[in-house]
Amino acid sequence: MTKNVLVAFGDSYGAGAELFESGWKIGATQKENDVKNFIQLLGTNYDECHNFSLVGASNPGLIFQLKQLQKIYNENYTYILVVMLTQHNRDFIYSREKGWIDLYPGMSKTEESYKSEEENWYNLVNYPETAHLNWYKSINLVQNYCKDKGIKDVYIEQFNPSPYIEDLEFLIDRTKIYTTPVIKELFFKDGKESVGTLDWKSFLTTNSYKEFYSPNFHPNELGHKKISNKIKEIIYTLNG
Repeated sequence: MTKNVLVAFGDSYGAGAELFESGWKIGATQKENDVKNFIQLLGTNYDECHNFSLVGASNPGLIFQLKQLQKIYNENYTYILVVMLTQHNRDFIYSREKGWIDLYPGMSKTEESYKSEEENWYNLVNYPETAHLNWYKSINLVQNYCKDKGIKDVYIEQFNPSPYIEDLEFLIDRTKIYTTPVIKELFFKDGKESVGTLDWKSFLTTNSYKEFYSPNFHPNELGHKKISNKIKEIIYTLNG
């Protein structure tokens, strides 16, 4: 018996961070009983929904979520994979103490134990050049997996516009990518552009924050509904 299965890769937004309580923990997945995050809302149209989103995830770290997909993959099922691309200056590094970790600027503000890794890495590595190469490699990896397995795949930028480097374009199929950052498009329309983060200083004073985020730093229930509706449109457009 075949099934239509939705699979999602993503970060804290997909994992539903702060939907039920303030604060978040690096590496956390969605709560077991969470049916309100935008991935699960999308999943109501499918026979099964697997949300592998992780709080703090990076684009290079998508390889970890890809391994989760491989564990549940059934060649008799029909899959669609939605990849919510995260901030481009996040990275996936190996720490002698912690093993493989997703790293991003400022993470030690909420997880102090990552302070040395954060400072050492971002003092050493240059961005956005490294971020752009990571972006191409990450998408290439997942797209090739999906091509091999016959999985329909869609990639959606959340926070940063997709880079374009002409001599790396052969690595990816850009027609599968929504290159406009959807979170900025929906909520942060007037924010300043940045490779790393969102323009929170101006956003906190907007009606958009009050309606779709308040009282926290991730979308509330209404915000997730708005994201879900937009992603449904994107999936139809890119896979239509």
